[in-house]
Amino acid sequence: MLEKKIRNEELLSDIPPLSRDLLQIAKERGRLTVRDAVAVTGANRNTVKAHIKQLVRRELLQQEGIGKGTWYRLL
Repeated sequence: MLEKKIRNEELLSDIPPLSRDLLQIAKERGRLTVRDAVAVTGANRNTVKAHIKQLVRRELLQQEGIGKGTWYRLL
């Protein structure tokens, strides 16, 4: 468990502020949608999608659903 916590801290230290904001939204709400992320952050939709894609690649978020029903949760 400690190893996972250390790994997460290392990963969080080198991600952009918007990505950190997205992770915080997912933590507070239990899930994250692109629509909610755009509304809360005011960032461009395509920018939000790119950041979410990177967070999924880094295994910090997991995609659930497909198409318009897609949402993301913390791993």
